Amino acid sequence: MIIRIKKIKIGLEVKTRSLFIIIIIGIITIVVATEIYYYAYNRPQRPRIIIGLSVDRFGIRELYLTKKGGEQWYFNTNDPNHDARAGKGEGPHTTFIQRNSDGSWKVKSSQVRYGALTSSGWRPDLITTLNQQDLAAKGYMQSPNDWKNVEMTGYLKVNSFSDSTKNGAAHIEYLPRGARNTNEQTKVNGLTLQCEGTTYHSNTYNNHT
Repeated sequence: MIIRIKKIKIGLEVKTRSLFIIIIIGIITIVVATEIYYYAYNRPQRPRIIIGLSVDRFGIRELYLTKKGGEQWYFNTNDPNHDARAGKGEGPHTTFIQRNSDGSWKVKSSQVRYGALTSSGWRPDLITTLNQQDLAAKGYMQSPNDWKNVEMTGYLKVNSFSDSTKNGAAHIEYLPRGARNTNEQTKVNGLTLQCEGTTYHSNTYNNHT
């Protein structure tokens, strides 16, 4: 009887351990399956970058295809000083002084600003609010075709630069979206015109940062 009881106990222990191992393996399997499902189906996906499928008029590859009917602007290599869609509303005014042999232009100024507009042009009278929540709900600041999701490409050569004490060291700065970046205190419905500058800033300094 004692021997048989021992055998039964051993058998129960073995079965209990086997069941415990099976339960653990089952839990691990469920966890792994859940992770695979999440990463395969539910994880937020990064936007697809399509490279090399399209080029602009200068032969530059576009990272993203241009939206059908979307706004586009290209630098006027023939006469940049009289481009109806550039250099408006910004100050100080930028003047291109010399065309180079490769078709690029030389500009010389202590502060160069050159803004590019959509086909709607610069119509500050159409800006009725600078409240960020109202603008987000409306979807634009001046016109429905305001610059929003944009891709900017530019080639610039710095021949020389002076010291700068405003907005950091001397640098090249790209500012997509928004309207003017100004210190004007004139108000639109209680908010100053400074609030027009809802732009992303991309700065490149002379130390390549």
